[in-house]
Amino acid sequence: MRVKLIFIIIVSVLVLSVNPVQAQSDLDSRLALIEASQQLEAENAKELGPRKHKFGVTLSNFSSEGNLLNPGFRLENQLTGTRGRGLKLISEAYYLREEDDFAGFISLAFEPHPLGYFGAGAEVTGRANYQVFAGVNITENIFAEVKGINPEENGSEETEIYFGTGFMIGF
Repeated sequence: MRVKLIFIIIVSVLVLSVNPVQAQSDLDSRLALIEASQQLEAENAKELGPRKHKFGVTLSNFSSEGNLLNPGFRLENQLTGTRGRGLKLISEAYYLREEDDFAGFISLAFEPHPLGYFGAGAEVTGRANYQVFAGVNITENIFAEVKGINPEENGSEETEIYFGTGFMIGF
C-alpha cells in the first residue's frame, strides 16, 4: 500500500511539474512568432513608403437647389512631401443631378498639417470659373471641406459657398 501511495505521489509531481514547463515553452515560442511578425510588418511598411495616391467618393451641394447632394469621385496624387503632407494634385468629377450633367475640377492643395489643407483650382467643363477650398481630415480616410466656387452663370463675379465631404482610400 505504501508503495502505491509513493508511486502515485511521484507520478503526480512529475506530471504537474512537466505541464508548466511545456506551457512556458509554448508561450515563449508564441511571443517569438509575434515579434517576428511585427518586424516583418515594419520592414514591409518601410519598403512601401507612404501612400502617394487616394481615390474615393464625395458629396457636394455645388449647383444644387435645396437639400440635394451631388455625388462624385475624387483622385488625389501626392506631388511632394511625405506621409500625406505637402502639395497634392486633386481631380474631382461631380454628377449634377438637377441638371443631368457633369462638372469637373482640377486643383492644387497644400497640406501643412495632417488635420487640414487648403487649395485652389479650375473647373474644366465650363460650369464655373474657379474654386478655392479649405478642408479638414476627420480621419485618415474621411474629409470635410468648404468651397468657394465662382459659377459661370450670367458672367457673375460672385463666389458662392458650398460644402463637400467624402471617403477616400489610399493606394
